[in-house]
Amino acid sequence: MTSFIVRPPWAAQAAWVGARLETTASAPGLEHWAQAQDIPQAKELVVAVPAPLLSWHRVSLPKLAANRWRAALDSLLEERLLADAAQVHLAMAPAAQAGQEVLVAVCDKAWLTQALQALERSGHRVARIVPEFEPGPERLHLQGQPQQGWLVHCTPEQVQCLPLAAEQASLKQWRGLMAQQATLSCEPALAGAARALSEREAPLLTAGQVLRDAANSAWNLAQFDLASRSSWHQRLGRRASHWLHDAAWRPVRAGVLALLALQVLGLQAWAWQEKRAIAQREQAVAHVLTSTFTHVKLVIDPVLQMERETALLAQSRGQATTADLTRMLAALASVAGTVPKGLDYKPGELSLSGWQPPNSGDWKGRLSQQGFRLDAAGERWVMRPATEGVAR
Repeated sequence: MTSFIVRPPWAAQAAWVGARLETTASAPGLEHWAQAQDIPQAKELVVAVPAPLLSWHRVSLPKLAANRWRAALDSLLEERLLADAAQVHLAMAPAAQAGQEVLVAVCDKAWLTQALQALERSGHRVARIVPEFEPGPERLHLQGQPQQGWLVHCTPEQVQCLPLAAEQASLKQWRGLMAQQATLSCEPALAGAARALSEREAPLLTAGQVLRDAANSAWNLAQFDLASRSSWHQRLGRRASHWLHDAAWRPVRAGVLALLALQVLGLQAWAWQEKRAIAQREQAVAHVLTSTFTHVKLVIDPVLQMERETALLAQSRGQATTADLTRMLAALASVAGTVPKGLDYKPGELSLSGWQPPNSGDWKGRLSQQGFRLDAAGERWVMRPATEGVAR
């Protein structure tokens, strides 16, 4: 599933319009749907509020708890709003803080709620609600059709809209601004109107591009009583998606990827050096074994082989070793136990048959202190130096 941004109908017999967000096209096409249920199921659905339906106000937010902000805004905007506070939906600018001036967006609550309910009944979950145009660097944009077009004027404080079908006296007030305005754009259908009003060519900006740009807005109008429609994990996912896909974060993403790649390369280099050092030490130990005992050709466990060869050499010269039978019997006698019925000795290993260990639980510890271990092997017990096998 792809992601969509949709603009609900706000005029009689108007359709739902929207654009796909996951597209590489520089000018994404505008799609139309007669009803909300016709909109394809989306991975993320963003709702854009048309510019003529929003008004903007700057207020000084009192130092109150966040749960009292809505009541404070109702009081601050009471004289400015044409409708009762209960009939409008309010949303504050991103990162608004108490005790500071903030921009507040106002729109008709009934219209917005009806649009959201239509989407929810159709099985859609709205991720965000954004303004189609928001206050920012001053610019002008002509949108719509020649007979039903709008002139949108964005400034750092507000967004104003004027129908192109307005009286010429009203349009004259905009002509001077449009002639001097550095940033001017229009939809393809209004290229002629833009030329007539501004006396210059205006860059084309399709409705699909406008909606896609709106989807990157930091604003989210789902606040106060509409905030419950956007859960915390949805907000977290949106922020992660914004970080992963927004062009403004591209240098940061590149830096993080470069840092991770450097870390991986560093770990690989360190692991290679450690592996090389271990291999060199093993080769050195094997070289000591083969150079000391030249008859040893196959090296499997150089430490164990060195111990066995040393023990055999000591035995051949009549010297006692740890694995000598006399020492093994003396260590066995020191821990008591029953007298074994049979003994089977070979260098480094003494097998006992018919032997029972003593009742005391510390006999293995006393045997270990003397350098031996005694393990059960079926009906027999096998005694070895503690440095061999598993205990080594």
